[in-house]
Amino acid sequence: MRGNKSLIFITAIIIMISFFHLFKKLNRYYYGIESIAKLYNIKSTGKTYYVQYIYYIGNVEHKSENQMGLLNKGKRGNFYKIVYYSKNPKNVEIFLDEPVTDTTLILEAGFTREDLKSINNNR
Repeated sequence: MRGNKSLIFITAIIIMISFFHLFKKLNRYYYGIESIAKLYNIKSTGKTYYVQYIYYIGNVEHKSENQMGLLNKGKRGNFYKIVYYSKNPKNVEIFLDEPVTDTTLILEAGFTREDLKSINNNR
């Protein structure tokens, strides 16, 4: 009988995690707006990395920070795809595995030609 309770508990946890991921994907699909962010700082606290980045909504600059876990794929000064939520623009997800190098897209996202110099320095 104890084994059945453990199995039910594990199954419930798996269902809850699956529901959370599905909800997150649906939320991104319906309310997510893609843009571009510039990574300006990387912090390490032991085994965990934090990335800090700048992005623009309209002409307003926003700064955000995300915990990235054990692996850091980003480089300071580079540009990456982000998704922010129309209902809460401070809720941002950065995709360090999707760098952006198209200067036209970067300029359209609110950055200046001065910001682009960091791309050339990191190549």
